Parts: sequence; structure tokens; C-alpha cells
Amino acid sequence: GIRLHADRSVVEIVARLHNRTSTDQTFLWWANAAVRVHDTAMNEREIAGLVKLAADAGDAQAQMYYGQMLFLGYGPLQPDRVAAQAWLSKAAQAGQPGAMGLLAWMHKYGVGTAADPQEALRWMRTGADKGDPYATFLLASAHLVGEGVPRNLPEGLTWARRAAERGDAHAQWFVGQTYYEGGILPKDLSQAALWLQRASAQNEVNAASTLGVMHLTGEIPGAQAAEGVKLLQRAADAGDAKAMNNLGLALLQGLGLPADAAAGARWVRQSAEKGYAYGQFTYAQLLRGGQGVPADAAASVQWLQRAADAGSEEASQQLRQMGR
Repeated sequence: GIRLHADRSVVEIVARLHNRTSTDQTFLWWANAAVRVHDTAMNEREIAGLVKLAADAGDAQAQMYYGQMLFLGYGPLQPDRVAAQAWLSKAAQAGQPGAMGLLAWMHKYGVGTAADPQEALRWMRTGADKGDPYATFLLASAHLVGEGVPRNLPEGLTWARRAAERGDAHAQWFVGQTYYEGGILPKDLSQAALWLQRASAQNEVNAASTLGVMHLTGEIPGAQAAEGVKLLQRAADAGDAKAMNNLGLALLQGLGLPADAAAGARWVRQSAEKGYAYGQFTYAQLLRGGQGVPADAAASVQWLQRAADAGSEEASQQLRQMGR
């Protein structure tokens, strides 16, 4: 097998190598595993070479890693979705659960291969049965929306919870968000906080955004406004439009940090420019009242219209009241 360490410059490989010469050779000659860069670490080219060596030798885990490397364009490798699909397919067929979720996704969306919903569903089920978190959440999503299978909310929620328990960050966010919003699941802020915290710890941006709001509104045990701002800042910096709007509102109101109307308005505008309907509505209000920006009635109406077009009922209602 092969194991990559995210926190250390170490690659562990167990593989069977064949010497096709008549001369005895050492493993280090074959793998060049002892090469150092700056006396501390192997470089990305050498790591990719080692993984490819083990993949060529038939190691399913190495085949999975090499497929992922090709999918992402790791180090010196150019992104190659076709080759990635081929390596992931080899790994999945050899029983490597970690390859099955991404392979299912590629079949679902036709990435690196022709779109094949039934093949995608097959790998979702196989991966979920073998415990792969991502395949499990893909299967949950299929049941929740009725994609390839009849829509079945209880079945979808069961698989989503299982994916969250297995560590899939997006599943953890989904379960936490569902508890937070109520509806599909009964509203439960303690369960929402539990799952959103787990997802946020894995850098799931949507979870950090909702957790930030929960801290600012006191909806989480031991709520701290400063922690809420920190979480919103992290999500906003990662490009989350909802977090940008909420961070802007926190700055405008002085929640968790000193009030700064101009900075708040800038964050709200960024949210609006990313197409977030409520951000567009909020920015229209700022322009209308001259809060953090110069008052501009014409621009306010334009942003109200954009918000209404994006689905904001509040914006539509305000436009009707204005006779527009």
C-alpha cells in the first residue's frame, strides 16, 4: 500500500517490484526514495514518480492516489481527467473504496468519460457499502433529489447522516444546516452546532459561514461575537457571498468588532456583485440611506431590480411599493 502524510515530507510504500536485469538491485536504486531536496524533503516530481511506480506495480491505493493527482494536476502533472478516470477505475475495480466516490462523480457529470448515470449510481452504491464517505454522500444526494432513483427523503437523510458520521465535510455541513433551518429535519440548534463545528474544522466554508451567524446571534452554547466574526471573515475570504454579506452587516452594526460603515458596505457590495440576492437587496438599502456609501437613489433601484431578478421577494415587494 501507499500512504501520503500531509504534515510530513514522507511517503510510505509497500509494493512488489520486479528486477528485469541479471544484476542484483536495491529498492533505493529502483525507487530513488532517498533523494532529498534542501536536505529535508522530496519534491513533488519525486513523490509523483513514487506513486506512479507503485500504481504501475498494481497497488490499488497508489492507483487511487495517482488518479487523484492527475485529476487535480498535482505538482509537475498536468490535469488529465481521462487518464485520471482510467486510474481511478483500476483502483475501484480492485476494491479501493476511496476511488469510488470520485469515479461516481466523473460518470455522473461526464468528466473524463461519457456521462453514465447508471454507472455513477453503481459506484455510489458500491462505495457507500464499502464505507467511502464521499460516495455515501453522493448516494444521499441522489435519493434526496430523485436522481437515478425515486426521490426518497428518509432514505436520503439516512445516507447523509451516515456520510457525516464517516467524516465527509460537505455531508456534515448539510446535516448541520438542515438541523439549523428546520423543515426536512426538526430544528435543533445543538445538533446544528455539533455538525457545523465538525464541518468547519475541515475548512467547509458554508459551515463556517452559518456558525459565524450562530455566534453573532447567540444561537450556539458559549456564543462569542468575536469568534463569529472570525468565522465569517474566513468564509468571506474564501469567496462565500453569504458570509460577505453577513460580515458586512456585522461591521455596519459593530457586532464582535468596532463599527466601520465603509468597510461593511464594501463587503456587502462584494456579496452583491457575486450574485447573492440578499446581498443585492442589502446593498440597495445602503445606497438608499447613504450608509457607508454616498446616497444614490437611482443605483439603489438598479440593485433592487437585480435582487428581484435573482429571486428576492423583499426586493420585488419594495419595487411594487415604489410603483415599479
